[in-house]
Amino acid sequence: MQENYDFSKGKRGAVIPTPSYQIKVNLILDKEIIDWFQAKVNELEGDDYHQLINHVLQDYIKKDEKALQSLSNLG
Repeated sequence: MQENYDFSKGKRGAVIPTPSYQIKVNLILDKEIIDWFQAKVNELEGDDYHQLINHVLQDYIKKDEKALQSLSNLG
């Protein structure tokens, strides 16, 4: 490790920009929910519980849409 680093050409903010299909949001969740997602990510040897939350929500939406479509076919 160096003793000093030159940050004179550094930029503030994220190094990797958020993809255009994603939106950053502030969301308040219970600690037990975050703990559960972090534990699942650790079990899967992953590193980003945010992605897991996103995938779980996407799956829920897909299942919900399929359920609504099957109900509309009954009418």
